[in-house]
Amino acid sequence: MKKTKRLLLVSILFIGILSVPITAATPQQTYAGSQLATLQLLKGYEDGSLRLDQNINRAEMTVLLLRVLGHEESIVIGAEKQQFQDVSSSYWGKPWIQKAAQLQLIQGYPGRTFRPVQPISYAETIALMVRVLKREEQLEGEWPINYMNRGKELGIVSPTLKKGPNEVLTRGEVAEIVWKTLLVKTK
Repeated sequence: MKKTKRLLLVSILFIGILSVPITAATPQQTYAGSQLATLQLLKGYEDGSLRLDQNINRAEMTVLLLRVLGHEESIVIGAEKQQFQDVSSSYWGKPWIQKAAQLQLIQGYPGRTFRPVQPISYAETIALMVRVLKREEQLEGEWPINYMNRGKELGIVSPTLKKGPNEVLTRGEVAEIVWKTLLVKTK
């Protein structure tokens, strides 16, 4: 009886360990994160780490997007008019979200919501980078495949990243995509 209980406990622990995804940043993601940190586009946490293995949320991505475009310190007329029902006045990311919305870089969801703490998806990230490169013209097909295909054309979709368009990305995966975007030659 004790042996059966022990075996059951070990089995449950083993299955529990296997169900937790173990991800670490790839060398390419680490390099990209380091480059973006050097450029002060991607900033770390209080402990100095970039936490490249953790998901990045929509508010954090908005800040990164504005830094990439050089809007970190800029004043955007009318930004305060951009209101989302789920972004409180005390939320740290509110000014960033308002600025990006006024610049038409980001969109919310129906019902004037933004979902700032929701992890950003692969498709959303690629769409933002296509928008950064001003390459949204003549997209063929439906969302999100149209943006994913354009991202492939531009070389910002990593062939080694095996995720579906609606899957969430880590800070490292986003760093690699943003770094590739910065390396794309624009017209």
